[in-house]
Amino acid sequence: MYSTNFFNLLHDTLKFNSIDHIMSISDNIARLFSTPVFKSPEKYKFNKSELDFIDKQRENVIINQSGNLFSKNRYVLESPELKNLKEFCNNNLFMYFYDGFNIKKDIEISITQSWINFNQKNTSHHRHKHINSIISSVLFIKGEMCPITFHNSQRNLFGNLMSYEDFAAPNENNAAQFNFNNENGKLFLFPSTLLYSVSKNKSDV
Repeated sequence: MYSTNFFNLLHDTLKFNSIDHIMSISDNIARLFSTPVFKSPEKYKFNKSELDFIDKQRENVIINQSGNLFSKNRYVLESPELKNLKEFCNNNLFMYFYDGFNIKKDIEISITQSWINFNQKNTSHHRHKHINSIISSVLFIKGEMCPITFHNSQRNLFGNLMSYEDFAAPNENNAAQFNFNNENGKLFLFPSTLLYSVSKNKSDV
């Protein structure tokens, strides 16, 4: 698994805006203040030299708290070998940031750090988020079923008067977490305030 987790916003202030709420046409519930998670429309296709470079990062790694490994190189996208991958990430970042949030074009955003995560068999990636960051990302490179999970850490829906166990079944209004299956070459982008984790890798890849 691959992460470009720190995207830096180069601007002094952000102002809060309000809009008229949009009611879903399928029911009578207006879902307010969503947390937009972006999936790249296209999958990135790695060539052999890129995969060789990525595999070589395994030679210089740090063990994470869940047993998985991450590269000591925290700027892999600055490497010439991954020039095309950086362009792919930037194109999707700009689509998400400027089109998805309608950010003013004079506000600049850039990738500041990027590294490789290696989830060997029976390891996972603990639940966490990234501080001093605007947008985080995960790009799956190679592997089988090892879903990414996003966690609702902002609030319990009804405060301390009800728990998630009180719901008969999860849906988009009450869920405590959402899982997305990994797809090799698929890029996820999301606000860095969002907690996420990666499930245990049960395969040999």
